[in-house]
Amino acid sequence: MKQFAKLAMTGVLLATAAVGVGCASSDKATETPAATEQPVKADDKKKQYQAAFAAAMIAESQLVNEFESKKGLEDGKEVSYSVGKSTDEAVKFLATNYWSEEVAKKEYEAAFGDAALVEKANAAFKAKAVADKKEADFKPVTIVADPAKLGKNSLAKGDFADAKVEEKDGKFIIDYKGLKYTMEKNNNTYRVVGKEGTLQK
Repeated sequence: MKQFAKLAMTGVLLATAAVGVGCASSDKATETPAATEQPVKADDKKKQYQAAFAAAMIAESQLVNEFESKKGLEDGKEVSYSVGKSTDEAVKFLATNYWSEEVAKKEYEAAFGDAALVEKANAAFKAKAVADKKEADFKPVTIVADPAKLGKNSLAKGDFADAKVEEKDGKFIIDYKGLKYTMEKNNNTYRVVGKEGTLQK
């Protein structure tokens, strides 16, 4: 995860180098014609696209990080399951910087395992608590991530070179191997406000 974070942050740092676009103005409008907006340079546009892509990577990483690895015992062997926070708690955090509330909720819950997985995980956690003589501290969990889903349908390990990014209606659209992200920019911050599709391998 540290290596991924370093890669993602490299993309974010590229965004800070982007040149802002402004309009010239005059104190006396009657003396000088209104200035027109200057086109964004190709290099600056690419930096914006790279920043949007890096922000999507970070968003996916943060979503995965809302699940915490917890150890248990099965047939005397140590196993691990990814235990989630409540949906409200996770979405509240994710919607602060990385996702819109609606998309964060949809993507977070998409990683949940079924009731059978939750039951299996709790049995493992209880077995470990008993082995550690801490049965009194055992509390069953209600959210366990399905390892086949958590972090799988995302561009988190992707390469910008494989993505197609464009700006449309004030938003940045990222197409990556069957996935489509819609990114909204506010000052220098990007957040995921739309995600569709399935990652093609």
